Amino acid sequence: MRTLLLPALLICSVAAAQEHPLPVPTRERPYDVAPRFPGGSEAMLRYFADSCRYPVEAWEKRKEGVVLATIGVDRRGRVDSVRIVNGVPAAPGLAREAERLLKTMPRWEPATKGSKCVAAEVHMSVPFDRKRCRAPAP
Repeated sequence: MRTLLLPALLICSVAAAQEHPLPVPTRERPYDVAPRFPGGSEAMLRYFADSCRYPVEAWEKRKEGVVLATIGVDRRGRVDSVRIVNGVPAAPGLAREAERLLKTMPRWEPATKGSKCVAAEVHMSVPFDRKRCRAPAP
């Protein structure tokens, strides 16, 4: 009897869920136009390559990869917060260098909502490639 009751209950609950679906929460974006690095993506990659101080330990161990971070861009376009999300395994110096690079970035074009400039978060990836970055000074 119990084995028949369970499938019947499951079928009834699925039918009831289809009649009265739960509302799906939607999150309004805090901006209409996202913040933008001056010059776009290519200029940002040039900034990373030109400004990178490859950590000696990572260079010697031939460590390369991408550091993921979230930055806050204030309403004036300044980077006001940096949070490292994921670094390169066995190369903590790359995460520290990514944080330095992000904190010293030039001003961005801020996000806008309507006609007002607003603060926004941007998810970033900072590439570390030994071919693009200069070798550390001896």
